[in-house]
Amino acid sequence: MEKKFFTKFCSVLIYIGLGLLWGFPLSYFDETLFFVGRNPAAVNFNKVFDFSHLSGNALQNAIRHRVISHVSIEKSENGSGFSMGNFVFLNSRGEKKSACGEYSQIHLTFEAEGESANGKKPIMDVMGRCRATDDLSVIQPLMIPIGTLMNEPASDSEFIFEDRDNLYLKFKDLNQNWPHRWIMKSIQLNGPSVSSPLIFEQLEITSMLGRTPVMIW
Repeated sequence: MEKKFFTKFCSVLIYIGLGLLWGFPLSYFDETLFFVGRNPAAVNFNKVFDFSHLSGNALQNAIRHRVISHVSIEKSENGSGFSMGNFVFLNSRGEKKSACGEYSQIHLTFEAEGESANGKKPIMDVMGRCRATDDLSVIQPLMIPIGTLMNEPASDSEFIFEDRDNLYLKFKDLNQNWPHRWIMKSIQLNGPSVSSPLIFEQLEITSMLGRTPVMIW
């Protein structure tokens, strides 16, 4: 056991040394390397990626990878929505902020798959407040109340759900039926003090994930 631990420890030191030499931030290292003979799930890690030491293109690339690589569909009795990666960075004013601390609003755009009305594909815009999960690892999904919507007539319309932190939904170019498959077209993070929003388009999202995120109703 001692020999195994020593070998593992030396490997970790070499790994970190090479990583620092090549310019990788410490936040990229897998924390499970440091625990031998323990269940990593039992360790309470702070999983927020801290990019406050980065700037310029390195910062933008790290943020974009963090947000997109953690895009994941969440489903519950409250509906469905997409979570995404949280992060910490220094804003243009030199303040250390979390994603939701700077970008307080999320705007997601979806396009119906395989359906059209008058040659136009139905569009769904989802807007709501940016909030992190309790463990700060990801940004909470904007949960769409699918059951409630399916009881409404399918038409160009807008909905505000006050009981969901004023979640706002807008539909346009719908036909007489609700689409059942929605393709993610873009993610936008914005806020009142932000000079320019963070925008992630479908091509970038699909390329990084290796698939196109789809919400099935």
